[in-house]
Amino acid sequence: MADSSLQYDRQVEFPFYARAGAVEAWLVDLVRGEVDAHREPGRDGFCRAETRGRGDRLEPLAFPDLSLFVDGQLG
Repeated sequence: MADSSLQYDRQVEFPFYARAGAVEAWLVDLVRGEVDAHREPGRDGFCRAETRGRGDRLEPLAFPDLSLFVDGQLG
């Protein structure tokens, strides 16, 4: 994914998702092998963002019993 696309997603798309009521949105950076998990939507965007790298786990808010590894494995 190009850096310009990542910037656009962070600055334009994600605030839109938050205003629309999305509880959570993830941005996958394939070049860096990272996932940015954005949570706690507010009027101006998401209030909390966490970056996870290869080997780290993420649990989607909608499915708390599911663990996803950034490297693509299911746990």
